[in-house]
Amino acid sequence: MVVENKQVDLLVVGGGAAGLSAALTAERRGLSCQVLEAQERLGGRLWSIRSDADAMWVDLGGQLVNGDMSRVLRIARDAGLHLAPVAGTGAVKTVLADDRVYRDLARNSEGWMDMLLTPELVARAQAATSAPTLSEVLDWLNLDQQEAQLIRSTICEMFGHPAEALDGLGAILETQTFRSQRSDIEFQFRRGFSGIIEQLASSLRQAPLLQTPVHAISRHGERIIARTDAGEWSAAHLVIAVPPPVVRHIQLDLDDVDSHLTAALDSFVGGELIKFILTFDTPFWRYTGLSGQVEYLEPAGLNLVDGSLDDGSHPRLVAFLGGPLARQWAGQSAGWRRQALLDLMAKAFGEQVYQVRSVHEGNWVDHRWCAGAYNSHIRAGGMSDACEYLASWGKGIAFAGAEYAASYRGFVEGALDSGEKAVLRLLDAAG
Repeated sequence: MVVENKQVDLLVVGGGAAGLSAALTAERRGLSCQVLEAQERLGGRLWSIRSDADAMWVDLGGQLVNGDMSRVLRIARDAGLHLAPVAGTGAVKTVLADDRVYRDLARNSEGWMDMLLTPELVARAQAATSAPTLSEVLDWLNLDQQEAQLIRSTICEMFGHPAEALDGLGAILETQTFRSQRSDIEFQFRRGFSGIIEQLASSLRQAPLLQTPVHAISRHGERIIARTDAGEWSAAHLVIAVPPPVVRHIQLDLDDVDSHLTAALDSFVGGELIKFILTFDTPFWRYTGLSGQVEYLEPAGLNLVDGSLDDGSHPRLVAFLGGPLARQWAGQSAGWRRQALLDLMAKAFGEQVYQVRSVHEGNWVDHRWCAGAYNSHIRAGGMSDACEYLASWGKGIAFAGAEYAASYRGFVEGALDSGEKAVLRLLDAAG
């Protein structure tokens, strides 16, 4: 499709949760709006596929929510999406570097995020003459060796990078935005998380345009111009709702682009993560009193959880591999990754894991349009407050996304909030 100077009140670059939330907010206030999405699908890091062989939906990206994420739950209610509880009973296993396996050792490290948020530690990170890495911040906690290893492995999975590659204060600021005392893995959607995206998209008056990447953004008088392969779009306001590492590939011909903006965008690295969903005939782990959750000290960055639904479908385990090993595995074949994963799982569960029915994977390492998963984070040596800076930057232009959220940063809940607030800020500034 070719467009010739199409004009709208608001343009949104990116059709993930933040972009769709921004578009809905604008339309509800009477603005004309167009979402431009580079991929052939909406959703960004939310990607659900239908597995006919397993007769179920499978989330290759985001999957889990908790009961305090009210925006997501409200959309789920309006869409009539079934929420299935995540199995949480049973013992947790921890696999050590020497292949020893313990039950419930992981529970000893559950409070590590609270440790990061003590006023004394936050003040120390803020007062440091040179920005500490997250690894250096963890050293301040004086943990015993095994607990420190477990926390570092968890960080590798959560952030997609080892602690020494991440900015310490940036990680603290991100952790502070998680506004819940509950676990973040309480519920999942039988239909898959893409059901949330479908509900958002179906509520728009103007359908998003797919396979329409934006290559350049410029300002001409009072209008903002976005250039695509199909032509140019003109708008009074524009929301950039793609991850910061992806923004770096868009040419910004704007008079308010300065070294601070460049430094802020350069501060982010996409998380290196591969997700696996494995289905089985029986939940064999439960027969020995296990929850299905496994945390590995070696290899660092591997975590398993029971992702079974409550509808009688095949039981399933979900594996998350984050950090340097995910990057190494990404260069291997899917068959190689499957075998390597099963071999590691066998250390925790035994030979029964090899009776797997199916394996689905989402490889997010260096994803062209999402940069990585679960999120993008502040790298060591980056601007600790890059998220806050970008969330308030721009004249007629605003950034939106899970990275910039003031609450639940890195989660879909935060992306939805960020999209709405970006539009409200633009409208307030315009008077």
